[in-house]
Amino acid sequence: MGGEALPGSHGMLIAVDRCSMKITTSPRTVGTCLALLIASLSSTTPLLAAESSAPHRLGVGYKIGNGLGFLGADLVAGLTEHLTLGLQANYFAVQSGAGETAKGYGVVPFAQYRFFAPGSSPYVSAGPLYLRLKLNDVTASATGGVANGGWEWIWSSGISINLGAGVSYLRKLTVTDGFTTVERDGGLNFNIEAALRFYFY
Repeated sequence: MGGEALPGSHGMLIAVDRCSMKITTSPRTVGTCLALLIASLSSTTPLLAAESSAPHRLGVGYKIGNGLGFLGADLVAGLTEHLTLGLQANYFAVQSGAGETAKGYGVVPFAQYRFFAPGSSPYVSAGPLYLRLKLNDVTASATGGVANGGWEWIWSSGISINLGAGVSYLRKLTVTDGFTTVERDGGLNFNIEAALRFYFY
């Protein structure tokens, strides 16, 4: 434990740091683009022509953000008109300091509360975060949590767009090669999330 170095650990820590910092850079651009698409598509596309006034309970979609990168999905299930439970899962690859690629995954089970229901609504959401990266024989993992607030637009076709921002907290980063373990404190980061979903009913 502590300050011992292990083969590949420095690059792995950089990879984990870069993974957590993704939410502070390019996802902002994605969120801005999605917001512009909402404004333009809602007036020109039949699928988005009318907002929904019926409750939507079960949906699946493409999900980015919460520090987990751009290749992800989520599944949501509404317990009531206001309260939804969901699971986000992402796969990602991050360049280490040595030029090698660390690959891994992250998951965020979350609860989302929608203030207005049914239909489009502001929301708040929160949940625990777990991520894991592997580079050769070195494995890094981290635990933490996310909390966001935003808006979900839902149309009568079942299509929805979700945009939110908040904070993510990594409690501890752990790197190990099976023999030596290095731990490092995480931290609090600005967070963005976005999702494009389809509700079945």
